[in-house]
Order: sequence, then C-alpha cells, then structure tokens
Amino acid sequence: MHTEPLTINGLTLNVRPETTDKTAAIEVIKAHVYDRGSVTIEPSDVWLDAGSYIGSFSLLAASKGASVVAVEPHPDNIAMLKQNVSGRNVEVIEAAVAVAGGEAALFVCNGDKNKYRHTLATIRGRESIRVRVMPIQPLLDRVNAVKLDIEGSEIEVLEVCDFSAVRKLVFEYHFDRCRSIPRFLAICERLRGIGFTVEARQMPDRETYDFYPAATIVRCSQNATPSSPKSRKSSCARWHGRTLART
Repeated sequence: MHTEPLTINGLTLNVRPETTDKTAAIEVIKAHVYDRGSVTIEPSDVWLDAGSYIGSFSLLAASKGASVVAVEPHPDNIAMLKQNVSGRNVEVIEAAVAVAGGEAALFVCNGDKNKYRHTLATIRGRESIRVRVMPIQPLLDRVNAVKLDIEGSEIEVLEVCDFSAVRKLVFEYHFDRCRSIPRFLAICERLRGIGFTVEARQMPDRETYDFYPAATIVRCSQNATPSSPKSRKSSCARWHGRTLART
C-alpha cells in the first residue's frame, strides 16, 4: 500500500495518494468539521472515535491532550489508523459498531478512490467483507465525548442507546440510509431530553429529505454532571444479548 506524508496545521499523517484520505484529513484537522461550536476538544476528554477511518480526528484529539478509543472496521483503514496515531494516547479497535454485536457484511466502496463510505447497510452492486461488530453501549460507558461517523448505523444507535454519561457528541447523520425528516427530528428531541443542547441544520417542513449532500453534521453538548455508569440502566442494554446473524 503506497502512502505519503501529509502535514496539516502541524500534524503529520500518512495518506494514500489520489484517494479520499487527503480531503477527509483536511476537513477534520483544518476545517474542524467536527470540533466547532459547542463541541471542543479538551485534555480532560475521553473520546470514542467511531468510524475512525485513517485516524484524522483521533490524531487531532490526542494532539490536544485527550484520550481516544478509535474504532474502524476496514483492514486497510486500520493499518493507516495505527500508523497515524502511533505513540499517541489512542486505543485502536478493529471492528464496526452498532447497537448489537456479532459479525456482519461490510459493503465496500467500488473503485480505488473512495476509502471511507464503507457501510453495514446492504448496497447492491458492492462487494462485501466480513467484519466483527461491537455493541456500542460498553464503549459509550467508557467515555465522556463521542464522534460518530458510521455510515447509517448511527440512526439506530441514537434512537436507543444511553448517552447520559456523554458530555459532548458530534455525529454525521446519513439521510441516504433513511430519508425521513420526522425520524431525524425525533432523534434530536431525544437528545434534548437527555440534556443536550443540539446544534443542527434547520430542516424543511416536509417528510422526506431529498437534498444533496444527503448527510448533515449535528453537534451536541451538555453541562450537567453525568450520572454514574454503575447507576444507569440503558435501553440499549436490552440489545446486548441479541447478536447479528452469522452467515
């Protein structure tokens, strides 16, 4: 695998030429697509970087003194991720995340350029590989800040999992996996009910999201002291005994 170094704002990471690696790294490290508004990175943070890709966000967070648990399912991306966070306070886990754990097909982008839109959602015409899937709730219970970019799997996670110990949450919501605007708004309302201030794009007064790009970044923060993990009972915990089918 051919790579070359790329330095952005004083941080150096390896990227694969002529792929999405460089563009994504610039968006994360230079444009701060995730950490802006109410979502900042602080040394006291323990971040879950779910859908870490080649580790741009993990590298950025670790460079600011935060601890990171980085999770990524694709073997080639994992190899890049490990290179890019070597020597940093980052734990790397090779897996996808979802509400339920087990094993599943990861549908891989076609061609040599796109390296980051691999998804657990079934997409006709794509090849797939088998990957381990971790239930996300135990990871949520270990951290106080979360970045989710998991290509559609975030929808069910945001609907049922317990985020009450999380102080900062930023996620990319993928309308190409479910175009229902009411479903998106219900998720935002659920997060407000937990105690988050939610920064999200104003949605049009209609049922279906038919715009480009078919994704939006949502940033959430809360100032209240989170409850102890030992005292919390998660609705997501009901799913822990249910595993994904092995085929």
